[in-house]
Amino acid sequence: KVLEYMACGRAIVAYDLREHRESAGEGALYAEPNRIEDLADKIAILLDDPGLRERMGDYNRRRFLDSMAWEYSAGELLRAYETLCGPKRNR
Repeated sequence: KVLEYMACGRAIVAYDLREHRESAGEGALYAEPNRIEDLADKIAILLDDPGLRERMGDYNRRRFLDSMAWEYSAGELLRAYETLCGPKRNR
């Protein structure tokens, strides 16, 4: 879901997991894993600060478009397939 929120230009609150940090970077507030109270606190911070929500949303949209959209990841994915399956053969 993190990438979808980024593509939509939304601020994010997520548990502090490696995959969330790799995707959202500075575009999220991170709560301690499995601590609902901490997650609620981070949500409250965003609810109380429209400027922060806007800055984080803008950051996420730019980050997604600049490095995570399909146009940027397609080459890496194709290289991985080629590594696993061998080079494409002409028919």
